[in-house]
Amino acid sequence: MSFGHPLFVCPAVLIFYRYLLRFIFRKLTGLNSGSASIKFKGIKTEAKVISVSQTGTYINEQPMMRFELEYTDNKHHVHRNSLKKIVGFLELDITKQQHLEIFYLPENPNLIALAADLNTI
Repeated sequence: MSFGHPLFVCPAVLIFYRYLLRFIFRKLTGLNSGSASIKFKGIKTEAKVISVSQTGTYINEQPMMRFELEYTDNKHHVHRNSLKKIVGFLELDITKQQHLEIFYLPENPNLIALAADLNTI
């Protein structure tokens, strides 16, 4: 059997496409591997929106926005973090809100996700 044998090539191609599709999905949705753990292990809190700005990136003619957020964890430490999100034109009112609900991990409070995004997973 050589390296070009179908028993070697077929599994290698399937594994390659699995990781390629996962990479593309994460880039398009903005979710990472920690999103599932944030959804199940995360603590929900309300974050104050400090500023919202455009990043200059458009995906399917929808702008990507950077949210600067400030929130307090369960140990009463204040954290400032930024989060990028692709915002559709019908959802642009999210940029005018003063507070957003987020989830964060207790062991790593800098890893955050919007509560509205986790409902789509």
